[in-house]
Amino acid sequence: MERAKGKFPLRAVALFLAAALCLLPASCTLTGTSSAAESARDKLLEYYEELGEERLSEQMQALVLLAAGGTVSKETVERLIPVSDQTLPIDTLCSAIYLTEAARLDSRSYRGQNLVTLLSQRQMEDGSFGFLEETVRAAMTLENVGANYDREGVIRLLISAQRPDGGFCAQEGGETDLTLTGLTLSLLTCFEDDYRAQTMLERAVEYLAALASALPEPPPDCEALSAVICGLADAGQELSSEQWSGLLDAILDCQTQDDTFAAQPGQASDQGATTHALAALEAVHSGKSWWNSVILRSGVVSLSIVEGEETLYEVGRFVLQEEETALSLLGRFCAANGIDIQYQMGAVLSIEQIQASGSAKWHLFVNGEESPEDRVLAAGDEVVWKFS
Repeated sequence: MERAKGKFPLRAVALFLAAALCLLPASCTLTGTSSAAESARDKLLEYYEELGEERLSEQMQALVLLAAGGTVSKETVERLIPVSDQTLPIDTLCSAIYLTEAARLDSRSYRGQNLVTLLSQRQMEDGSFGFLEETVRAAMTLENVGANYDREGVIRLLISAQRPDGGFCAQEGGETDLTLTGLTLSLLTCFEDDYRAQTMLERAVEYLAALASALPEPPPDCEALSAVICGLADAGQELSSEQWSGLLDAILDCQTQDDTFAAQPGQASDQGATTHALAALEAVHSGKSWWNSVILRSGVVSLSIVEGEETLYEVGRFVLQEEETALSLLGRFCAANGIDIQYQMGAVLSIEQIQASGSAKWHLFVNGEESPEDRVLAAGDEVVWKFS
C-alpha cells in the first residue's frame, strides 16, 4: 500500500514521542541542578558581602572571593598573611603566594620576603615538598607563578601514587584519597606537554566518572567534592552535563537553611565547608578552579631574557602591577631573582654583565614586535628582552 505523501508513518511518530519522553526527565533534572548551583553560588556571594572583609579569617576565603570576581583590600591581605622568621607550613605559604599575586601584590618581594623562593627551596631531593598533598599544592603554586622547580621529580611521585583504578593515594597501597585526586587533576592540567601527565589525567577522569555515577553512602564530604569538581573543571569537563550531575547534587545536599554549607548533609553550618562549596560552585560557573584562574584574572605576562639564541631566564606567568611598563617589570624581576641590571634614561645598559656596546644592545619585543622600553603592558603580553 502506498503511503500518503506529506505524513509521517505512525510507527515513526510513536518511536519519536517515546524517545522524547525518555529524555525529558533527564533534561529537566539537569536544568534544575545547574540552576540550583548558580543560585547557591549567588547566595554565597551575598553571604560573604554581608559578612564583610573585616570578618574574613582565612586566606582561602579571600582567594575564593577574588576568583569569583570580588575585591579584597591590601589591608585585609596583609592581615591574613603571617610574616615571621619562623618556617611557614607549605599550605600557608602556597595560599600566601596566591593571595599576594591575586591582590596584585608581588609575592617575590612581599614585605621584605621572597615567598616564591621560600617555597621552591622546600623541595627535597626526592622531588617532594613533604606529604603528597603538600607536594601537589606546592607544584601547582609554582606552576602558576612561573617559577623553576624540579617538575620531573613531582611527575615521578605522581606516577607512583596513582592507583590501578585511576585515583591517587597518599601512601603506597593505601585507599584512594578524593581530595588528593581532585587537587592532582588540577595540577596535571598544567603539564600539557607531558604525555605521562595526560595519561594520568585521562585515567583519573575515568575513575571520577565511575564515582559520579554511583556515589557511596555516606557520600564524600564537602571538601572532597569541591576538590573533585575543581579538578574536573580544570580538566575541561562540562560539569553541567548529566554525567557529573551526581557530584553537583551531592554538594548541594550539604547546603543549610541559611544558604551556607555543612561538611555533610544534615550537619551544622561550617565555615570551611562554606568556602570549599563556593570554590566548587565558582569552578562550575567559570570553567576553572581558583587554583588555575585567580592569578590569571589579576593580569599576568610572560617574560624572557635572551642573548642571541640562548634563553637566559624565562618565566611563564609574572603578575603585572598597575600601569606597569616593560622596563619596570624587568627591574622587579631582576631584583626579585638577584640578577644584576643597569639602565639609564630608560635604556637597558646591561643584564648579568652583558653590556651594550657599539651596535649590540638590549632590544625589547612585546608580542613579537620591537617596542619602546616605557611601553605600558597589558595582561597576556609576551615580553622578550633580547641582546643582539
